[in-house]
Amino acid sequence: MRSSNCALLIIGLALPMAFPPGRAEAVTADFSGYFRSRGFFFRDRDIDNDRGPNTTAFIDQRLKLDTEFALSDEVKAAVQLDVLDNLVWGINGPALVDLPDLARADQADREAGVSDALSVRRAWGEMVTPLGVLVAGRQPVHWGLGVFYNDGNCLNCDFGDTQDRVFFSTRVGPVVVSPYYGKVIEGRVETRAASGVLPQEFLDDGKVSFRDAVSMDADASDLGVAVRYQPKGYEAGFLMNGRFQRVSPFKGRLVIMDGYGKADLAFLRAEGELVFINGRASNAALPTPQRTRVTQLGLFGSAYWNRPYLHFGGQYGLATGPGKDEYDPFDPERWLGRQQNEFKFDPDFNVDLLLFEEVVNRREVRENFRSIGGGRVRNAHLAKLFWFGDWSFARPRASIEAGFAADPVGGKRYLGVEADMECTFRLQGGFETLAQVGMLIPGTAAQAILESQRKSPAFAVRLGGFFRF
Repeated sequence: MRSSNCALLIIGLALPMAFPPGRAEAVTADFSGYFRSRGFFFRDRDIDNDRGPNTTAFIDQRLKLDTEFALSDEVKAAVQLDVLDNLVWGINGPALVDLPDLARADQADREAGVSDALSVRRAWGEMVTPLGVLVAGRQPVHWGLGVFYNDGNCLNCDFGDTQDRVFFSTRVGPVVVSPYYGKVIEGRVETRAASGVLPQEFLDDGKVSFRDAVSMDADASDLGVAVRYQPKGYEAGFLMNGRFQRVSPFKGRLVIMDGYGKADLAFLRAEGELVFINGRASNAALPTPQRTRVTQLGLFGSAYWNRPYLHFGGQYGLATGPGKDEYDPFDPERWLGRQQNEFKFDPDFNVDLLLFEEVVNRREVRENFRSIGGGRVRNAHLAKLFWFGDWSFARPRASIEAGFAADPVGGKRYLGVEADMECTFRLQGGFETLAQVGMLIPGTAAQAILESQRKSPAFAVRLGGFFRF
């Protein structure tokens, strides 16, 4: 079944849940969301070009509207809308997001134009039963800290994982068990052939490899169960997910295991998440059919001293990945190996200002700002020290972070060091402002990735205004 038809079927099942026949009760509606506008300034962001230092500056905007229709305390439907989603001021063409990617749960094509001024991002229904909560439709997907599955609902997020799925959740004391079945969103209907496989032009340009086989492929499904244990002051969870695909020319099966934990102690808050992905897939569309083994590992941990004016701590992250030598030098998006170990953090998780999101992990310079935003941590060890304040009127933050390649790139591991300062000011009426300043000093491994010998630092400034309602 085509993904678009599956989406309509699931949403069709959800709507009767929200509005069952024979009920004459009044429907109440609740609205929430935000409007944001952000200004970006980059100095020497393209350190891999031969033109010398350069600047990039622009402003974008988004209105997010969350609407909930409640027939009763037990039954409701919800819709999430994005208006002018990340459109750059003065540009009615492509927006910032053009990054279909292997390890995302949501593979929707987010390239925005005039026709996308109003985008229905999600629509689903919920019903409370004596046994638990049943949710069906196109719904946000989030798990743990958001390392792999991230709903992107934060004020400064840009993406958000979404699936068409049926989800049931029931509680037994402090334990919550949630089985589910979902379809991985694959993009617009226009990108799919009538037969349900990728259009022929995707197969002819030489860019379809195994890296695509579990992401932008046809009819990928997730089937799994999530278990959470939530006693007072602690939280732990484990998710076991099987991803399947059996539509020509791609065949694949992955097992995704994701565990996390959180602890709030008297003076300390600690949290961590571990993701392990294992499986195999094949792509019969290549001249030589490619069969590839998948083994990926992602790890993140954070802890900080939680006392007034003394919120300081550290973070560590690991995202496995191959060195640059395993990429096609004529097509940096195509992977040439037979063992895929590249894990990528979700682009809406633990967003940094420069180091991995905007410089090191950006493989090519694109026009119209389409490559700004959405960079993802890969092939890296991260180590960060940070301090932040959490006061009624402001939340300042300062950090310094170093990165090292998990797999050497050209025999080198040092990716660089980045220093960031930021502050969020909380004003009246749900209005917040954000100011960020960052500096990146690239390391020898980053120079090898970007094929650049330049050692000059890159700078960035971001200013934002956020209106909650």
